Amino acid sequence: MTDPRPSFPRWRRRISGVLPDDVARQSTPLALVNATLLGAGSFALLFGTLAWLRGNRLPAILDFSLTLLLAFLYVRLQLRRDVARTAALATALGGLFFLALVAHGSVLESGFVWMLVYPVMALMVLGARRGTLATALVLAGALVCFGLSHTVEWIPVYSFPVVLRAVAVYLLLFLFTLIMEVTRTTFFTQLSAAHGEQSRQALQLERINEEKSALIQDLERSLGEVRALRGLLPVCTGCGKLRDDDGYWMELGNYLSRNTDTVLTHGICPSCSRELYADFMPEK
Repeated sequence: MTDPRPSFPRWRRRISGVLPDDVARQSTPLALVNATLLGAGSFALLFGTLAWLRGNRLPAILDFSLTLLLAFLYVRLQLRRDVARTAALATALGGLFFLALVAHGSVLESGFVWMLVYPVMALMVLGARRGTLATALVLAGALVCFGLSHTVEWIPVYSFPVVLRAVAVYLLLFLFTLIMEVTRTTFFTQLSAAHGEQSRQALQLERINEEKSALIQDLERSLGEVRALRGLLPVCTGCGKLRDDDGYWMELGNYLSRNTDTVLTHGICPSCSRELYADFMPEK
C-alpha cells in the first residue's frame, strides 16, 4: 500500500525546513525564517554584485556583509533550531541594513526595495505584535534620516515627493500584510481549537465504545448462563444428582458452579428447623 502523503525533494526540504513526511510544517516559523534568510541573502548578493559592477563600493560592501551575516544566521538556525532568536536577529539586521541604505542615499535603488520588503518580512516572521513594533521602529529611523538630510552633510537630501511615496508604499504594505497576518493567525487558532474539540470527542467516543464492549461481554456471558440452564435436566430420583451433557452425574451445587457463576451456601428453612431441632426451639 502506497503512502498517500506527498514527498518533498531534498532541495525543497533544505529551503523550507519541512520534513519529507510532514506537510503541516510548511507553515511553521522555522519554514518562514528559512525562506526569509535565503531570499534576503539572495537579493542582497544580487544587489551587491550590481552595485559593485556600477562602481558603488559602499552599497556593495553593505550588501555583501549582509549576505554573509544572513548565511551565518541560516547555518546557526540549522544547527541550533533557535527560531525565535534567529528571527529577531534577522529582522533587526534587515532593519539596520535598510536604515544604512537610506542614510547612504540609495532609496531610489536597492534601498527602496528593502523598504517594501521589510514590513512583510517583519510581520510574517515575528508575528503581528512584534512585527508591528519592528516596522514602526524602522519607519521612525527612516523619517529621522529624511529629516536630518537637510542638516547632516553625509546624508543626501531627499525631495518631498520621494519621501511621500516611500512612506505611503511602506504603510500600505504594512497594513496589507498586517491584515493577512491577523487573518492567518485567527484561522490557525480556530483550526487548533476545532482540532482540540475533535480530539476530545474522539476520546469520548472511544470511552463510549469501551463501555459498550464491556456491556456486550456481560450480555454474552449472561446469555451463556441462560443457555446452560435452559432445557430438560435429568435428575436422579434417588440421590437428586444432575446429569450433564457429557453423561456425568454430579451434585446440584457442582453443576451450578460449573455452568454458572452461582455458588451455593448452606442454610436451613423454618420447617426443617422445627423438625430436626425441636428440642432447641423456644416454645411458643
